Amino acid sequence: MRTIASGPDWASTMTAVGTVVLAVVTVGTIIVTIMITKQDRHRADKQFADAQARHDKEIAEERALADKRLAEQLVHSDAQLTDERAHSAVQLREERQRAEEIEQRGEAYAVLVTPAKIPARLADRDSIAETSEGDECPVAVVINRGRFAITDIEAQFTRDSALYPSRQMEYYSDYPTLPQELVSGLVADPAINILPPGFAGIRFIGGAMSSRDLQGMNPIIRWTDRWGRRWEHRQGQVRQIAAHELWKP
Repeated sequence: MRTIASGPDWASTMTAVGTVVLAVVTVGTIIVTIMITKQDRHRADKQFADAQARHDKEIAEERALADKRLAEQLVHSDAQLTDERAHSAVQLREERQRAEEIEQRGEAYAVLVTPAKIPARLADRDSIAETSEGDECPVAVVINRGRFAITDIEAQFTRDSALYPSRQMEYYSDYPTLPQELVSGLVADPAINILPPGFAGIRFIGGAMSSRDLQGMNPIIRWTDRWGRRWEHRQGQVRQIAAHELWKP
């Protein structure tokens, strides 16, 4: 019959078994801890990756939105700049046009017209073959005080809703004001139908009539300025007219 060990041997055996069990539990705990740690790390990595993905997506969306706002702002700024430039160009054209119109009207009023009359016997015209003593001719003296030449100068006379044509046009140059050594032996040859500022002027002479019929006679003078615009002077008033506007009394 086998006898069970007792005393110190039994205690040693139990201690050894306890140590082994403790070691097994410890190893199991370590293994479980490692597995939990791996799972936690995996979850943490996944959460971090998801958070990073969301962050990247948000950043990308914010950048796309910012780029869109910037593009819209640039388009708006370009459109605004284009509108401002167009407005400035229109305003500049209008200002230039106003300045040009003021200059043109000033040049038109610089053409001076003086009504007068001359005895018919003194008018150097072949058309006056027979005139009565005391007959006179209406006269219009035109002087250009502007800075530019005028062209296509025409004249008629009006009285009592009737028109009377100009029958003679005489040019007078500035020769008398030039030094004698410059004009000695020269004959003035003014340009036809052009009145530069340097010329003394033009004299238009109408048909002979009695002094009584000359009462209320007024000249109408027309010309073209350097801009190609047509002007009419009538009784001290100047107005722009159409290129081929009909004469009216």
